[in-house]
Amino acid sequence: MKYYILYIINKEAKNYQSYDRILPAHLSFDEFKYAKGQLAFEYIDAKAGDILDILPSRDGRTVKSHFISHYSLRDRKKVQTVTVDMNASYTGFIPLLFPKANIIIDRFHIIQLINRSMNKTRVNVMNRLNTSNGEDQKKYRRLNVTGRKF
Repeated sequence: MKYYILYIINKEAKNYQSYDRILPAHLSFDEFKYAKGQLAFEYIDAKAGDILDILPSRDGRTVKSHFISHYSLRDRKKVQTVTVDMNASYTGFIPLLFPKANIIIDRFHIIQLINRSMNKTRVNVMNRLNTSNGEDQKKYRRLNVTGRKF
């Protein structure tokens, strides 16, 4: 019995591939605040949502050297998409690391940009209205959405 268990363990160990050496077809890049306010870099399996690794720095040199040293070009060519936020620095080196991958901008960041732009326009229009005028006051109240719950 003991030898059989060792046999099974050894057999499975030969087939085991470290997870960090396997790249999924769909990656997602993101950064987050790390120790002392520094931004760290993480890459995620975009389909499963699993964090694959976290790097202590998000600079291009660190990210590039990580992927080049941990994954072969053959494996990196299998990546089909890389989803990123609107940080332009990533889009510059993604084609070098993942030659066949399409770059996708994360929809959250696109919506966030649109909302900020709309809000800025709304505030500019509100600032131009004369609130002592009755008609302008009505328009101002319609545009004043702070405190309103949707």
